[in-house]
Amino acid sequence: MKVACYRAYGGPENVEVTDLPEPVAGAGQLLVRVRASSVNPVDWKIARGDFPFNLVKPGLPYVPGLDVAGEVVRGAGDFREGDRVYARIPGTKGGTSAERVAFDARAAAKMPDAMGYHEAAAVPLAALTALQGLTEQARLPTVNAEGWRVLVIGASGGVGHFAVQIARAVGAHVTGVCSGRNAEMVTGLGAHAVIDYTKVTTWNAGGNFDVILDCVAGESPSRFTPWLTRRGSYVNTLPDGGVFARQLLGALGVGPRVRAVMVRPDGDGLRWLNGLYEKKQLRAVIDEVFALDRLADAHRKSMTGRARGKIVVAVSE
Repeated sequence: MKVACYRAYGGPENVEVTDLPEPVAGAGQLLVRVRASSVNPVDWKIARGDFPFNLVKPGLPYVPGLDVAGEVVRGAGDFREGDRVYARIPGTKGGTSAERVAFDARAAAKMPDAMGYHEAAAVPLAALTALQGLTEQARLPTVNAEGWRVLVIGASGGVGHFAVQIARAVGAHVTGVCSGRNAEMVTGLGAHAVIDYTKVTTWNAGGNFDVILDCVAGESPSRFTPWLTRRGSYVNTLPDGGVFARQLLGALGVGPRVRAVMVRPDGDGLRWLNGLYEKKQLRAVIDEVFALDRLADAHRKSMTGRARGKIVVAVSE
């Protein structure tokens, strides 16, 4: 089968398109014909050896990709051959930049009828990160969240643009932080207020927040925690050692509540997101679609940190 892989650890210059044996699905696993995948920063960070992924490196050649949308070739559980499915596959070893991938069926959900493969590939890892960060780590109610104030830092990015929509859908007041060029997009996704970080440095002029979801992680949490309400939580989607230390202190009752979100595969979570999609409360913004043989270019674009929404890889049509 055709794959795009890293032949050596490092940057995108090490990506090559080649053939590898097709995976074999084990017990409880789906074998899926991959129609599309997407790029997440974790993909190229693993290849580059950035912390914390340099602790355990996948074997070479490394086939990146954790998002998949495609058709079931071999079923398991409630899934049958021909079902259109999508998932954030388990683990950090990747594998979805390939024509076939095998993974635990519990990670998958059936795609809504109206959802295309490119949009489906853009959803799993980023939207599940937003969902788990908001509802599990920050304790935002999944229904009737009126009265909750949510700040999303990096509101036009992959995780952030889903977070804006999820928080709005459950009834929270949402403020998005992004550059001015993306303000219209973020407003269109449902944000009640948008702050241009290039012009405004203090973002709580309208009141403090019950949830601060930091999808950029470019600064210390200490800049933002003074803007939390008494019940508030600061949640970091790109945690480092400092964030984990602050989380431990918060758990011990020292200082504000700081949490890290480490996304996990979750078929049930995807089915919950399907409900928002079918009510037209959730959509994926796609910045650009790259063919599989241009995976290196897709990773280079992700590295700029300037993508609006998600970068998608068309694996097979």
